[in-house]
Amino acid sequence: MEISVKLGQVIEEAASVVVVVLAKFKDVLGEHYAVVNNFDHYPLPVLARNYLVDGTSKNLWYEEVVPHGSVFYTIITPDETNALNMEEIKQIGGHASIGCGFTRFIELN
Repeated sequence: MEISVKLGQVIEEAASVVVVVLAKFKDVLGEHYAVVNNFDHYPLPVLARNYLVDGTSKNLWYEEVVPHGSVFYTIITPDETNALNMEEIKQIGGHASIGCGFTRFIELN
């Protein structure tokens, strides 16, 4: 009986934390957002890319991209926060030359 009571308390506390976190997301994102943990059911845009040499195609490839304005979240520990300048825009992944991967971290208190 005692174990189930403690488990119930843990679940209630976890649920209250989730409610607070989702409220903070709403403050940052506004009314229209979705929390997704698996993109299998949400097809991403695919861009055709081509490498040209003197106007001749030398390599055609396709890239799946995350739409502009997408928001990801992560947990950053205090040690990592000190090493990460939160004021700077970071570039994560490849293709900086075409404007992809630029990221801004914001702190939710």
